[in-house]
Amino acid sequence: MNHLEDIARQLIDLGLSPLFEAQTGTPLPPELGPELARTVRARLLRAGLVDPSHCEEVLSWAVLKVCRYLDRHSAAEIREPRAYFHKVCRTEVLRQVQRVKMEAIREAGPGEGEELGVEETAPIVSEEQILQTVRSAIAKLSPRFRRFLWLDLVELRSPEEICRAMGFYSLAYFKKVKSLAFSALRDSLKGG
Repeated sequence: MNHLEDIARQLIDLGLSPLFEAQTGTPLPPELGPELARTVRARLLRAGLVDPSHCEEVLSWAVLKVCRYLDRHSAAEIREPRAYFHKVCRTEVLRQVQRVKMEAIREAGPGEGEELGVEETAPIVSEEQILQTVRSAIAKLSPRFRRFLWLDLVELRSPEEICRAMGFYSLAYFKKVKSLAFSALRDSLKGG
């Protein structure tokens, strides 16, 4: 067993498994930690990130994300723990790759004699102006779409929770409303 698998075993098998067992009566699948470490490592290698610290960071973020979820929900709501953990780790791998790419872009900056690719006449837009534009675009939406976007983007609720909160009876209808809400938001942003 290598160092990363040992860290994953400590975080997941020894740290979170007792919590799951206390809430659900069944522990997490055995050896889930090392399994996740191997999977995360393979995904990071495919993305070109060979430094083991990236794997440690992804596993830490994944465990933190699960702990945050468990603060708001019961462990019993996670029907398939192995699949759930793999999904969280996959998401965190993608975020780690994004973070590393953005860091590399920031560090590289423009070379000598190169420009940033922004025209000098291009207006500089502050984050506050962008936020105000998005808020005004959302304000133009119907109350139903505004509530849906609030639950989805601000409160970060799961599709099942959004269905219950909004009275939807199927995930298919949830997907339809999500598509319509984001389409309306896009149109509202284009309209100004």
